[in-house]
Amino acid sequence: KKDILSPAVALTFSVFLMTPLIVRQLAGLNIMKNPFKIERSVLKEMFITVGLWNFIYGILLVSYFQDRVFLGLLVSPESVAKFTVVWTIPNFFIQVLWRVSEVLQPYYVRFSETNAEKLKETFIKNLILVGIASGIFAAIYAFKGTSIVRMWIGYLPELSTEHAFALTAILVMLLSVDRVFSSAIFSAGMLKELTKVLSLVVLIKYTLAFFVKNIFHEVSTIVSFAVALCPALLLYWMHFRQYLRRTRHLIQET
Repeated sequence: KKDILSPAVALTFSVFLMTPLIVRQLAGLNIMKNPFKIERSVLKEMFITVGLWNFIYGILLVSYFQDRVFLGLLVSPESVAKFTVVWTIPNFFIQVLWRVSEVLQPYYVRFSETNAEKLKETFIKNLILVGIASGIFAAIYAFKGTSIVRMWIGYLPELSTEHAFALTAILVMLLSVDRVFSSAIFSAGMLKELTKVLSLVVLIKYTLAFFVKNIFHEVSTIVSFAVALCPALLLYWMHFRQYLRRTRHLIQET
């Protein structure tokens, strides 16, 4: 009998993560003085007109890393534990590296109003920096992942594939680069385009994971996530080029 505790805890935590998004929407619409009295028109603005893409984007971000829920429901509780062992350290590295890209968002906004070439230069430098840093970590984790995990928890559980750490290393690089693009696109206010790409990633990730779960087991979502990010990066590049063209056009007009 499958243990549903882990998925239930993860789902509860996901709802908790959505709370700041909802509060931000409420605050932006000036209805926090009486949160228990929300008019229908306000709800329409929050979820249909003004805040639709913000709301969808927030849900997709929550869905982005629900690997444990998926594995707990459709694979096994043991796979959740093994996934945690393989993914925890890379995830910490990714979260730290993501902050680098997010710090540059105000600069993207400023350069989009004054200097398109400076915008492009800042983006390329960030992309190179993140690429090098994630590449170094990925190489270390691919070849020394077993030793790193043993140093962390004292032993290495039996994994379904000997390539688990190499597959995870590939995902680290893809996710790191993904954030460089998404941060720039988000700062451009292209939330609709960004949300569509995230929708594609989430759809491919969990659909493909369902079909390969009996092959890769605890790393099935890692494999499917890496595959899903490949078309996403291509779309991100297209949207960023559109962002640059729009910026150059606006600067020339002014």
